[in-house]
Amino acid sequence: MSSILFFVELIQLYNNNTEFCLKARMISALAFVPENDLDQALDLLAEELPDNLQPLIDWFEDNYIGRRNRRGVGRRVALFPPNMWFLYTRVLNGTDRTNNHTEAAHLRLGTELGMQHPTKWKFIDALRKWSVMHPEIMLEDTNLTWNTTDPDLTPCFQKTVLVWIPCSFLWLFSSLETYYILHSKTKNVPWNWLNISKIILTAILIVLSIADVGLVASRRSNEFEVFSVDYYTPIIRMVTFALTIALIVYNRKRGLRTSGLLFLFWFILTIFGIPQFRFEIRRALRDDPRPEPFFPFVSYMIYYPVTVAIFILNCFADAPPKYSEYPPVENPCPEQGASFLSKLFFSWFDALAWKGFRKPLETSDLWNMNPEDTSSEIVPIFDKYWEKSKRKSEKVSSPKATFRKTSGRIDFVSGKQKTKQQASVLPAICKAFGPTFLFGSALKLFNDILTFVSPQILRRDSSKGFLPKGNSNFLWVVSPPVAI
Repeated sequence: MSSILFFVELIQLYNNNTEFCLKARMISALAFVPENDLDQALDLLAEELPDNLQPLIDWFEDNYIGRRNRRGVGRRVALFPPNMWFLYTRVLNGTDRTNNHTEAAHLRLGTELGMQHPTKWKFIDALRKWSVMHPEIMLEDTNLTWNTTDPDLTPCFQKTVLVWIPCSFLWLFSSLETYYILHSKTKNVPWNWLNISKIILTAILIVLSIADVGLVASRRSNEFEVFSVDYYTPIIRMVTFALTIALIVYNRKRGLRTSGLLFLFWFILTIFGIPQFRFEIRRALRDDPRPEPFFPFVSYMIYYPVTVAIFILNCFADAPPKYSEYPPVENPCPEQGASFLSKLFFSWFDALAWKGFRKPLETSDLWNMNPEDTSSEIVPIFDKYWEKSKRKSEKVSSPKATFRKTSGRIDFVSGKQKTKQQASVLPAICKAFGPTFLFGSALKLFNDILTFVSPQILRRDSSKGFLPKGNSNFLWVVSPPVAI
């Protein structure tokens, strides 16, 4: 319409006169009139509009509606018939009224291909490179993981399940870690290279996560395709890493030299990060040595080694705390200063085992018990609940007093003497040590389930051709390591 206004020398009036501009736009607003009322609306509009807009009405009628035949019956076929630009039913149905999506798709395609009119072979080659640069389009592909001799996980699985599971594990069991922090009887582990290194490296991971979120926001503002997982995963990692820093700081304040929760979290995160680390390296060594976008590749190449480094640091115990409520002993048990990994494999006991291998052990070679395992710590906890149980079992009759108005006397009547019940030790034990036994029982149950489930899993894998068939001994030999 602007070109016609320019041709009839009305473009300046259109740009400067608001009322004229509004009346000119009424012509294009005919697209929102019901199709059956289009002729009547055009006639009414021709009567209301000024004479200088008649050329614009004639142009619109010739090209978009069709000029009336000379006999006055029907119209000629328009260059752009109403069914191409009619918007009345689209508005009612809530569908698109313009072709902006198509134009945006053409613009995006031209930007990705680097050309506006590619040949067929250039188009295929560009699509191949684009699929390598944007692996996130592969949401689920069973041929990529199972039906292949070179299995791999989809990028969607790598960015969701393999990240969210370790983070969920940390948040789920952080309450248990908080319980140990609040009930610790030691305080003030000194600052040293170990805990400072953990905090610095974790802060680097938080900075990388923030940078990933910023990159995603920048790509979205530049009209690149961005998935929701590209936002969620860095934010989840960032918040989880902030929680690990908080646990490190409070573990140091409360004198906890090692954390099983943090060790398992970094261990799971390291194991689950291997597929994506392998995927990124193979992607870089494939067709294009410089993946696009390049920053996520560089970010993960920094992220994963830092994660492995933090996991290695969590294999060592921190320095001894400065304050302890327990009295000092002559020969403390090395388990107190052992890391979680050392406790897991009982490597803290190796020194005594080797000493016993070389020469007979003497009483002086034995360590003192851990303070929390001594009777001075255990018995008071049990006595607290045992005394309550004994008091409940003792039933002492209380006398009842009655007053007589006639005589003015108060008579004391003894109640019935109830039989004294024997106190049970089971409620006291359950209240004092029930949570500890319950947690141990849950771990034992989980271990027994894995013992019986792992042969079934291996037999299923054998039926699919992954393992030798018909060899039950093989299944039961391999089952224990799988259960572990």
